[in-house]
Amino acid sequence: MTSFISQHEIIALKLKQIDLMNLTITYGDDCIAYFERNKPSLFNFGRVGPQPDIEFSHSSCDLNER
Repeated sequence: MTSFISQHEIIALKLKQIDLMNLTITYGDDCIAYFERNKPSLFNFGRVGPQPDIEFSHSSCDLNER
């Protein structure tokens, strides 16, 4: 998720919160980037921190805004 932030200037500039439990990034005026885990892992269930197979799902706002 942190590498995703560094790849998207709009998120980096307007970052408000990184929620590792819910796999979301809040930025700008009520914008949320959603992530999901492709492969459920019982070992990592409910743990905060580096997680395998987390990928960007979608965002409530345009990521190409300038």
